[in-house]
Amino acid sequence: MWMSVLNVVAVGLTVGMFGSDVKLFQEIRYRGNTGETSYVPYILMLGNCMTWLMYGAFKGDMAVIVTNVLGVSLASFYMVTYLSNCPFPIRDELKQRIALVLGGDGLLFFYVFFVAASGQEDILGVVCNGLSIFMFGSQLSQLNRVRELRNTSPLSLPLSVMALLTSSAWVIYGSIEGDVW
Repeated sequence: MWMSVLNVVAVGLTVGMFGSDVKLFQEIRYRGNTGETSYVPYILMLGNCMTWLMYGAFKGDMAVIVTNVLGVSLASFYMVTYLSNCPFPIRDELKQRIALVLGGDGLLFFYVFFVAASGQEDILGVVCNGLSIFMFGSQLSQLNRVRELRNTSPLSLPLSVMALLTSSAWVIYGSIEGDVW
């Protein structure tokens, strides 16, 4: 019973985290520019969700699959919105980085599902957790900008709070499940 409740809570918090900046991106679309908003947290969200989606498929864990299908969808919306509203020099850089994320995940998928004879879960687990650390810490990339502006507008408070709650819920879920990744 507790696992079912924790499963629902973890999925709900994660969906809330992924959706926490929908309003911000609606504002970006309305303004027609990205302002001080960095794309870093959102491109990392895309790569992170794609990789966790692979992990969920490998393990057959529907909670992980459903959560990350929603995450990939929202991260894709964020990336398309950002690309449509950012200055051209940043647009070219972001296109290259999106191609790198998609290519990296494609290579990982091919290796894990078609090449590796053993250790696939560990490979995916290490990559997934590494990307999660970068995604959760991605707001830190804006601290210099915050210091320069003496303003916290480049940071997303909803994303930061939801990231804390979400990561805590999944650590508890994995610990109870006996899944170290």
